[in-house]
Amino acid sequence: MFNFHSLSQEKVSQKTLKQLSLLRSLAIFFQIMTLLINEWYFHINLPLINFIVIITVYLLIHLVSYQYLKEQKMISQTLIFSLLVLDVLVLNLLLYFAGGATNPFITLLLFPLTITATLLTTFYTWIMSILCIGSYSLLMFFYRPLPHNHASGDEFNLHLSGMWLDFILSALLITIFISMIKKALYEKERLLIQAKEQSLKDQKIISLATLTASTAHELGTPLGTIALLTEELEMEIKNQTLQEELLKPLKKQVARCKEILKTLTSATSTERDYQGNVYQGHKQAEKVNYVEYMNHVLSQWQQLTPNAKVTKSFANISTDSQIFTDQTLTQAIYNLLDNAWKVSKTQCTEPTIKISLDKQDSNLLLNIYDQGPGIDPALLSALGKHPISHQMGGHQDGMGLGLFLSYTIIERMGGQVHLKNYEHGGIHTIVSLPKAS
Repeated sequence: MFNFHSLSQEKVSQKTLKQLSLLRSLAIFFQIMTLLINEWYFHINLPLINFIVIITVYLLIHLVSYQYLKEQKMISQTLIFSLLVLDVLVLNLLLYFAGGATNPFITLLLFPLTITATLLTTFYTWIMSILCIGSYSLLMFFYRPLPHNHASGDEFNLHLSGMWLDFILSALLITIFISMIKKALYEKERLLIQAKEQSLKDQKIISLATLTASTAHELGTPLGTIALLTEELEMEIKNQTLQEELLKPLKKQVARCKEILKTLTSATSTERDYQGNVYQGHKQAEKVNYVEYMNHVLSQWQQLTPNAKVTKSFANISTDSQIFTDQTLTQAIYNLLDNAWKVSKTQCTEPTIKISLDKQDSNLLLNIYDQGPGIDPALLSALGKHPISHQMGGHQDGMGLGLFLSYTIIERMGGQVHLKNYEHGGIHTIVSLPKAS
């Protein structure tokens, strides 16, 4: 048994409504053009006033219903079906005053049925089928005859011309409608593929998060032991020069390891609220000045990588630009800088990486230029979707898990990472981050 209430709860999207509204607008246009062509060329004696009233009322209902429905996010199938029934009734009225079933445009009754079968449920399709069959049957007996006689050659040719116009109109409407359906199907398929890729990526992130939490827990104890031993060595070694040369770099590296473990632990709890605000655990991401933040990140990174040579250019960015950031974003930028420095060292004896800031629309850009060998163009499309191992064509000292995590973190912050081979050699890494509103 059909459950009419449950059927009425099924929804149709705004996109479908716009497509139906476009088709209805075309139908009204063709109706008006048919009347004008008749008045200018065929000169068939039709009740023009009746047609004008019907089409005017139809147009008003169409405009009012569209203005009302476009405010709704989703529209019930029952309401869409009601509008299609209105289309059939209007077509019946027009055909009644224009020869009924003898009019070649009678086949247009199939078009609302085609739309119903394509967009709505089987229940509504059967109801529309019964309605269209009943309409055709009634128009065979109840109609106002057209003033023509098939015995006359000219009038018979007129009927053939009407059939020809009907075929053209049907072909155009079917072409437009099927093109819309195909476009919608392609878009749906694209979104499904995108969702599948995102699901696979999320599974990898979940696996990495589980492994990260376990690793961070296991590394905490030996790292604490190393830090304790370093402090004891510092107390034992009285020579200030040895402390500066041996212990101070060691303490920096231990501090960096602790910071990395802290970042890895907290990264697993990064999430967004419904407004798109990024949270770090229970703490909302901090809004910071973009130029000051990048100066701080570069300063910290150069302390951790004292041999790295960097040239920077921040002239193209406003000094009051702001972004949302947290420690995970800082670590993601560290990873990108580490990759750039490591691959540059493989090609140059005195490598230098270039850093610049820029803006594009509502996004702020970080450009990183390295002096490495570049990357195989075939791998560029795979970057960020999964880790690129050395066996897959990535560099032995970079382009692996760190780059994958950097992509993921920056995307979760609402940004994007794009890598391309630089025309002067090396890789141009572009980090795009949204401005903080």
